[in-house]
Amino acid sequence: NRYWDAIVYLENVYHALTESWLRGSITDDDKRMFYQTCYLIGYCYAEMGLYEKALFFLEIVRPLNNIRYNIEYINCLANSRDIRAINTIHNELNQLAQLKESEITDGIIFYHNFLRRRRAYTFVDMGRLDDAEEAFKEMLNEDANKEYAKGELEYIQELKKLKGINNIASEE
Repeated sequence: NRYWDAIVYLENVYHALTESWLRGSITDDDKRMFYQTCYLIGYCYAEMGLYEKALFFLEIVRPLNNIRYNIEYINCLANSRDIRAINTIHNELNQLAQLKESEITDGIIFYHNFLRRRRAYTFVDMGRLDDAEEAFKEMLNEDANKEYAKGELEYIQELKKLKGINNIASEE
């Protein structure tokens, strides 16, 4: 939980590697370190709720199509209630749907489940409770998502009750 301490060091690495890249003297190992540093800085800022700063660094690694980097980027979009979240999630799900069966790994399955859960929860954030409920109900028969879906369906029912109470109160 010492994110500020880490950021001080990581940003020094980021700036040094950026200079190397601009001078054209960056090696392949330095590029890997640059991208990992961007991810770590983005992660630290996201953990502190500084989503705009986090997204700056996470967008640098986004084109690499690394599952771990993508998950952090999508979490940052969703946690900040960024309007790009739902479209980004849908685009990722569409890309995964295009994969051949031979290309599907355990990592891809994990990522697919993550995207589906995140999409459903993003529906909750958008107030699209019926869409969220439908998405979570689809997950009830899946070992990887069952427990999470149960908890979220209970939460949606609470939100619907509150919404109903608020609607009655506003009509009076």
